[in-house]
Amino acid sequence: MKTNRLSLALAMACAFFVTSIHAADHPQGFYVAPSFTYINYNNVYDLGDGAGGTIALGYKYHSPWAAEVALLMAESQFKNDITSFDGEHYQLRLDGLYHFSEGEDFHPYLVAGLGHGMWEFDNDEENTQTQLNGGFGFMGMISDRLALRSDFRIIYDLDEGEINNLFDFGINYFFSTNKKSKPAPVTISDADGDSVADNKDQCPSTPANAPVSNNGCPKDSDNDGIADYLDKCSNTIAGTSVSSNGCPKDSDDDGISDSKDACAATPAGAKVDDKGCRIKLKQAIKISMQLNFKSGSTSVLPEHYSEIAKAGEFMEQYPDSAVLIEGHSDSQGAAAFNKRLSHKRASSVREYLIEMYGVDASKIKAKGFGESSPVADNSTAEGRSKNRRVVAVIKATVLR
Repeated sequence: MKTNRLSLALAMACAFFVTSIHAADHPQGFYVAPSFTYINYNNVYDLGDGAGGTIALGYKYHSPWAAEVALLMAESQFKNDITSFDGEHYQLRLDGLYHFSEGEDFHPYLVAGLGHGMWEFDNDEENTQTQLNGGFGFMGMISDRLALRSDFRIIYDLDEGEINNLFDFGINYFFSTNKKSKPAPVTISDADGDSVADNKDQCPSTPANAPVSNNGCPKDSDNDGIADYLDKCSNTIAGTSVSSNGCPKDSDDDGISDSKDACAATPAGAKVDDKGCRIKLKQAIKISMQLNFKSGSTSVLPEHYSEIAKAGEFMEQYPDSAVLIEGHSDSQGAAAFNKRLSHKRASSVREYLIEMYGVDASKIKAKGFGESSPVADNSTAEGRSKNRRVVAVIKATVLR
């Protein structure tokens, strides 16, 4: 029965500990520790369990150690088959405590000490014992100065060699927190927000969100001199000459990087092979353009620019090719007139190609064929429309 009551008291105290503690700094210096005390006596003494209180005065060092002087006062009852009477138990002791993980708000400790116990009974009898005690406990801070504590000890009577159990539950009140002052938080300046402090940032004006190295400068993963946030070709081979976007240089803009270009001065727009050299046109190409001119006019109408573009864009790809612009007409009107008119219209297309597509004037000629080369029946409106045409004949490319 005694053991059950002691176990229940221990369980209730531990539960109270866990729900009560909160963050607090550990104080140092003098403290007072009142507590409730429960004693479970050895049956040899014929004493019922005792209950009372203990008051201790202690000092917590700037280390895991603490020392305290404690005075215990408890009441119990002596009872045997013959008689029974009340008694009081006094104990004066000197204890040492060793705190584990003392920086934590809730932590265990060991306790041991030496004391002198005395019993006074109602029958005027007294008994004294020199006593050793040892055990373990838990402490939890609930404020800067206040802590809950509980410990379980074994009390050994040196004179009679008997062992009793003692349980304490109480508080520690520290007269001075003696806390170490916390250093003021250091404000780290980071003007460009790249997570590298200004005093370590070698590139203090990095653009927002740009990935940076430990020195605060923009990362350059492929070491091509172009920061990753600007680099559109982030895996350039080491030693490759690059442009401002981090991609291999292509001086003639033909789609082949300089490091692979065997023909580094290809004309703009020229069609090239995988070595960057112009591709030869191996046979003549005819590009027919359906152009309508106002009656008697030789001016190219804006709505036909897209037709002429077919020849212009092809010439950009093969700039060394020779071009003949052929003008054709239907059979209406005098043949001589139709020939002159078709020549003038072919010349207008020639001038447009020179001006708008940069075709070399020496490589492009114009000729009027009039009605001499029909491609459809001139007796129908549809056929005559097909015969009124301008054709660009592009000869095979000859590279110099």
